[in-house]
Amino acid sequence: MQVSGQRFDIDDAAVAGFESFSTVLSASGNGRFRETGGTVFAGKAVWVLWMDADNRTAAIGTPGGEFGWIMDRRATGGQDRLKAASEIMQWMGYDMDVMRKGAK
Repeated sequence: MQVSGQRFDIDDAAVAGFESFSTVLSASGNGRFRETGGTVFAGKAVWVLWMDADNRTAAIGTPGGEFGWIMDRRATGGQDRLKAASEIMQWMGYDMDVMRKGAK
């Protein structure tokens, strides 16, 4: 599966900004993926942490919490689903205070 987008990043010189990324993920189990093309996740596993019943909103992340992403099929998303995904990620130990909102 090809994954592309933009991420917010802070480089070694403490300069922050958005950068484009693209990588390939291959399935390694139910809801589990591993990067097979690119260096976005540095070889770490990527898990589907939560998905709503209608497959409209999903929360994915690395098991160690270094990366997390809440995505929705619509740009604005359903606020109830976005809130649920955020609460699930927080319950799983992700630091939601450092998550950036509105990245495209």
